[in-house]
Amino acid sequence: MKLKKIISRSFFYIFSDIFSKIIPFAFLPFITNSLGPSEFGSYSIFLVTVLAFYVIVGFSTYNYLNIVFFSSENWQKVLSQLLQFWVIGTTIIIVIAYLLNIETLYIYSILAALCMWIFQMLIVVLQFTEKILQYAIFQFIRAVFISLSQVIPIFYGFSTSEDLILSYIIFWLILNFIVCINLFKNKFFSIQNFDFNIIVESHKFSLPLVINNSSAWVRTSLDRFFILHYLGSFSVGVYALGFQLGGILGMIGLSLTKSFNFFILKELGNKELNAIQKERRVLQLIFIVTLVSIVLFILFILFFKYIFTYFFDYVNYKQSLYISYIIAFAFTIQTICSCLVPIIQFYRKNNFLIYSSVLIFLFSLVLIFWFIPNYGVIGAAMGFLFSWIIYLLLLIIFVKYIFVKHKV
Repeated sequence: MKLKKIISRSFFYIFSDIFSKIIPFAFLPFITNSLGPSEFGSYSIFLVTVLAFYVIVGFSTYNYLNIVFFSSENWQKVLSQLLQFWVIGTTIIIVIAYLLNIETLYIYSILAALCMWIFQMLIVVLQFTEKILQYAIFQFIRAVFISLSQVIPIFYGFSTSEDLILSYIIFWLILNFIVCINLFKNKFFSIQNFDFNIIVESHKFSLPLVINNSSAWVRTSLDRFFILHYLGSFSVGVYALGFQLGGILGMIGLSLTKSFNFFILKELGNKELNAIQKERRVLQLIFIVTLVSIVLFILFILFFKYIFTYFFDYVNYKQSLYISYIIAFAFTIQTICSCLVPIIQFYRKNNFLIYSSVLIFLFSLVLIFWFIPNYGVIGAAMGFLFSWIIYLLLLIIFVKYIFVKHKV
């Protein structure tokens, strides 16, 4: 596939992702101003708890599905096996948790994580089967559903974090019902007898990625619990808003990498290209992502203050603006990191992801313990930034090593 065609298709995926994610951000001023920092902080704690379980539920096996597809194996069988295994397994866990009177927050979080994983499996399939229109439609539907789950309760006077949590679960269940219909209709999924070789192989492949994602969760979410402990839910709300606003660049970066990484893997696996051509094509794609990310960060710094002061409660959320600048820079670096990881995955050097993730995990804990008690919410943002800088340096060194070893 020519580079020009790759870029044009990538930007279609990017813009469909970005457009779908603008919708929740559009309602953020209404939500934060209606809830106030304390209730918004409590709701944010639930969301990061969901993300914690999302690391475990599904075991990041959507990455394995990508590799299977490009290896020309029976990916429909793999998809069916993984969906059956995790839906049945997670349902059993939820029932046991309920019988043991585990706190409802955790039960809801596990259920939401399962719904998110199922949706992500569909998105992966729609992308590599190049069903571009369906991909865009489902991204849009998800954005609308998530927004409605927050706006509708507040609009009707249910303005507590508990109300939003219950609404969030209900809307995700409805969305997953639609997803399951699509999987059956397109014959992506069929009920089969368990093939434990597939289950074992997929989870063996994904174990390093789970550790890597766990480390990422520590960098992006664990600080909320420390802020809650040291500073209270009001500060969690202030930090959460700043993190979400800075996360606008993370959202765009994720859209960039989700689109470009597909073609990075495709170029690496292209047998029609020689080693030098593969290296050049991959580096061109990474350069494009890096350049776009830096330009967007500069624009964010220059203009976002005017948007913030107009739409948000500046009195209560003043620090959120400064936090957003730091977080935006961190997500710019994260975007570059996300373009390097698929190269490591392609050559199945996932052990490096384990070692680097453990190292960054420990480094992040040190930063959290030191910065939050001493520097408050600004310190939490600085710790997040420093952890991504170190991770980028490690990835650059190792990818260079892979290029030299494999003469890519």
